Amino acid sequence: MISRGQLFRTVRTVLVFVVLVVSEALIIIAVAEAFVILVARISSAFVVAEVLVVLVVAEAWATAPGPQVRKKLLPLLSVPE
Repeated sequence: MISRGQLFRTVRTVLVFVVLVVSEALIIIAVAEAFVILVARISSAFVVAEVLVVLVVAEAWATAPGPQVRKKLLPLLSVPE
């Protein structure tokens, strides 16, 4: 028969194991969430930068003084002439 002390140590060992596994899982989830947030911020920053470049080039295109300037801007817009 199991003594009371052995039962207590077994239960304590199981609880410590469960706490360690749960805490490790929470740490892994937190790191994964931080990575996803970081990637999303970097991606959104690239998207914002691309949109800003297109807007600046489009504004330059609209206010260009002549056809020579528009020909130089054309490759930036990737618009066929």
